Order: sequence, then C-alpha cells, then structure tokens
Amino acid sequence: MGILLDDSGSMFRDDAGQALDRWSAAKYSVEVFAAMLSADDSLKVFRTSDFANADSAAPAATVHGEMTLSERVAEIHSMPMIGGGTPITALQHAISDLTSSRADEKWLVVLSDGQFDGVPDNQVQQLLESFAALGGAQVNFLAIGDDAPAITASNGIYFDHAPTSASVLSVMTEFSNRIFGRSVLSTTNKASPDIDLDEIVVFAQGASVDIQELKLGDGTAKKPVSSVSVMWADNPNALYAGSPVPATPNTSLQGKLAVFTDVPAGPVTAEVVGANTVAMFYRPSISFGMEIRDQSGALVERDKVEGGNYTVEFGFMDGNCDFVESELFGNPEFSAELIQHPKDDAAGDGAFSQTFMSGEAINLVRGDASLEVRATFANGSSSSATTNFTVLRPGREVVCTSSEEVTFAASRITEYRAPDDALALTCQARGEDGSMVGFTAEEWDVVRSTDDAVSVRAVDAESDVQFRVSFGVPGEVFVLPTAPEGDKYALLTGEVPFDLSISYVYDEQVNQGAAPGVVEIIDDISWFDRFVDWFKKIGWLWLLALVAFIWILGYFVRPKFSRRIKQSPTITFKPKSRGKRVSILGKFEKDRLAALIPYRARTANLTYAQRGFAKMKLRAKRGQKIEIVNWHALAQRSNIRINGEVLD
Repeated sequence: MGILLDDSGSMFRDDAGQALDRWSAAKYSVEVFAAMLSADDSLKVFRTSDFANADSAAPAATVHGEMTLSERVAEIHSMPMIGGGTPITALQHAISDLTSSRADEKWLVVLSDGQFDGVPDNQVQQLLESFAALGGAQVNFLAIGDDAPAITASNGIYFDHAPTSASVLSVMTEFSNRIFGRSVLSTTNKASPDIDLDEIVVFAQGASVDIQELKLGDGTAKKPVSSVSVMWADNPNALYAGSPVPATPNTSLQGKLAVFTDVPAGPVTAEVVGANTVAMFYRPSISFGMEIRDQSGALVERDKVEGGNYTVEFGFMDGNCDFVESELFGNPEFSAELIQHPKDDAAGDGAFSQTFMSGEAINLVRGDASLEVRATFANGSSSSATTNFTVLRPGREVVCTSSEEVTFAASRITEYRAPDDALALTCQARGEDGSMVGFTAEEWDVVRSTDDAVSVRAVDAESDVQFRVSFGVPGEVFVLPTAPEGDKYALLTGEVPFDLSISYVYDEQVNQGAAPGVVEIIDDISWFDRFVDWFKKIGWLWLLALVAFIWILGYFVRPKFSRRIKQSPTITFKPKSRGKRVSILGKFEKDRLAALIPYRARTANLTYAQRGFAKMKLRAKRGQKIEIVNWHALAQRSNIRINGEVLD
C-alpha cells in the first residue's frame, strides 16, 4: 500500500489565514490506519512536500504489518508535516512505486484538500484510471474540504469526501475496512456475531480511554493479543504561502486500539473505560469457495472432472469447507464466469465463456477451463476464488476378476510374499463398444506410479485384516492379507470379504472401477502358542500383580497383637511372703524386622521385671491370644508363677 499524504500549506491555514487542523486529523487517521495493518501488509507514506524540488523521494515513513502495533504507530507519529505545495510529481511517484511492486494486491490511498498544482482534475483522473487498470491495483481517494479534486468513482477507484476535519477519521476507517477485509461489527461496545470471527478490532476514543478485555457469552473473557494508544502530535512550523506558520493540532484526538483473535459466535462485550466513542470491526473466519458436483449430486475432485453436465455451488465457507450464511454479510451479490478452451480447438480461437449463478447447470467440454466466482458483501468488501483445471474425456470402466481361491494360514501370515503366495486378479478396461481391452505397458506404468491407484479394504469395518497390493505384468494385481502391525496372533480368522477399487488418470481420462473378493484365513495357531504370546505381551503383568496382591494380603491376615497392649504396660508384683504390692512399667517391644515377612505372626518381647528375670518372648495367636515362646526358660525359675501356677 502507498499513501500520498497532502501536507501542503492549505492543510494548516485557510485562504483568510485562519489556522486549520486538517493536517492533525489526517496524520491521526494515518496512525489509526497503520495500526490496522494485517501481518503480511506493507505501507509506504509519501508527503507532497518532499516533491517540491524533486521528481522522486524516499518514503517519509515505511510500516510493515510484522512490526508491533506500537512500532507502527510510532513510525507515523514521529513523521513531521512540512507544508508547501501539491506537485503532481508526488502522485506520479507514488503510482510508479506501487506499479514496480510484485505484490498481488496494490492499494493507493490519496488524502488531499486541494487540486494538484497546475493540473486539471481530468488528468488526475486519467492517472488514477491507468493505475487501477493494472492487475490487482485499486485506489481510495479522500477529498478533504471543498477545494479537493472531484474524482469520479469507477472500476477500481473509490472516492469519498470529508467536508470537515472531524469526518476525516471515519472515512479513513472505511478505507481501512475495505482494504483489510474488515467490516463494522458495532458502534457500541456490544455485539452478537452469528459466526466465528478471526479478529475483532476495538477502537475507542477518549482522553484516558482503556480497553481491558472482551467478555464472551459463556462467561469467559479474552485479553487483547495487542493494543496501542494513538493521539495527536506536535508539529514544527509549516510552510504556508512561502512563510512558516505555527501548526495547530487538534488535542482532542486521542484513542486506543485493541485486537482480539479467534472470537467464537455469540454475544461479546468490550470492557472499555473512559471512552467517548467505541467502534468494533471484524474479520470473519470464512473464505469464499466453490464446489463442483455431478448430476447425481456427488462432489467431484477438480483433477478428475470429465466432460459433461455439472452444477457449481459457491459462497462463503467456514474452516471445514461447509457453506455458511450470516447476517453480517448483508445482502451479498454473487457472480461467476466460466472460460473454456476446447481440446480440439487447434487454431486456438474457439475459447468461449459463460456467466451463471450458484446451483445452475453448466456443460464442460474436454480441454482447459478457468472458473472464477466473486462476491461483494457488507460494506463493499469483496472476495473471489479462481480455479484452473483440465476437463478430461469420459473415462473407461475397469473390471478386475479372479478365478482362483486362495487360503492363508494365520501362522504364516507374515511370511507370505507376492506373487507366489498372493491372490492374483486380472484387470481390463471396458471399451466404448463394451468389449474388454487389456492394459498397455505405458498405461500400466501410470497405474503403478499413481499413489493409491489400487486400494483394497475389508468390507467389515470392524475387521483388523489389512491388505498389501503389488503389481505384475500389465493388468495383473496381487493381493496379500496382512496382520495388524505384523501381529499374527491379533489377526481375525475365517472368511474376509474385501472391496478392491482402482482409479487413475491416463491420457486425460479418468478410468476407475471396483471389484468384490474374499480370502479365507485359517486359524492354525495352537492354544499353547497363543498362551505363550499372551503371557509375553500381558500375562506376566497379571502374574506380577497376583504375586503382589498375595504378598500384601499376608500383612492383613496374619495374627496380630491387640492394639490395647501399651508400649509401656503397668505390671503389679505381689511378694510371696509379707510385703506390699509393687507396680512398675514394663516394656513391650515388637519385632520390626520380622514384621516385614507376610503371613508370619507378629512377635514381641515383654520386659516385666527390672533385673534378674528373662524377657518374655511372645507370639500373637488368633482370637487375640498370646503364646509365650520361651516358657521353658521361665519354668526353670521357681519364683515365677503364671496364672498362679509354677510352669513345669
């Protein structure tokens, strides 16, 4: 894109010498314009003042969409406006610069408040029309005030008039929407799009405005992926009638832009504070496309279109290539043109074209064809799609047959090789007279080299049997069943019906056919081999889990001591003769090392006397009983009685 920015003296002063802020409004609008660039866009800004004494000049500012929003705006903000005249060489140079560009789409934007020096409007019109006649070139001309050139809108030229400085921004916003493929979604902070949107740009103006987030209908919120503030700029004195005059800015020009991406359909609210005005612009998640369907309504691949009658449907498509409609499109206007170059047109002068609407029937003849569809929608935005393809001659039916029955053993399924072990089929094409014709070596080479020209699939969708296809002499196809991922033990056995399909393009002709077949796979794998395979794959895990379960179970089912036994139990002694009862604290110690062995009863030592007596070695028994393991040592002591008895 190129912007020719009129920064002549009339942008700073009127004929009476009164100060004007046109320059301030124009520069502010260019800042906003630069902020709205898409990632692949580039923009050069040329000032008319740079051509006062030269036929060419470098751009006063260059902005790329890959730059950040702040960088783009800063590049324009720092560009001064000089003043002076409005030489036609400025427009000529801007056009020449864009003409030399290799971009597919080129836009020239002109902002001017007066006529070009010494050049009548009709010559300016001719310059613009010559540029717009170039492929992909278009013009937006903004006339500011009453003295600007009166350009006539025509094919590729858009003309708008801003009677005052205050209306410059709104017209420039329309320009940017037209160029960048956006449209006005709302002039408030609320909207409810009925389709998914690639992008929403919120532009709010106010002295201390802030755009915080975009609330969605499901209660969630999106933060802006980028945002930037835009505002009026100071400017040095500018030349008016050869003399420097102060540049008076419009200090009310302040705003902020925020970009939100991947916005789903549904209500949205921009959370904006401190705004005097809010506008929301959108770019939908759609493209313009087309479908070619045969007389049965089936979708036809563009590389396999044969001569005959078809219908072409076109319109807006979502990311899944489904046609969509939306109120945001307004009342779109569609048009389509088909240009055909017949194959038999040796002289090359038999090309013809026709226009049609979506869903209308068209007749395609063998040869090259170009199909272009266009749409104009919303605020004048346009979209188009073009496809070039070759219309083939009607194809032949291919018939594949086999006279043999082949049986495969599951145990050897990975060992079979073609052609000796494979099911052989013979393929022939049906001629125009109905007779079967064999393949030539050249045609068969095309079949062999075409990806997926021949495919074989099991009829049962749940079958895990796969097939490998190979080729022999012309017309000979070999089919071998294979196990899923080479695992013969996972292979389903029995009769396996399959469908063979063949489709390829040869000599501008689509030849295709289908043939049913069946193979039998015998289950000759022994149960022992299957068990060994199962154990290697997963059985060992089950065994490991079982061992772990049995091991852990042992900790729960073994005899344990009652939890009521304290670690320091109170033990009362009664002397055999005279004396008082004495109580001391014993010590109950569980054997922690032995506790690691499952199913083994818990053991412990009980210290019941301070000295002179052996510890009791105890073992837990079921029923909350305790066995004294070392009772022999206790029985040797006559001074120890258990339950009032001396142990023998």
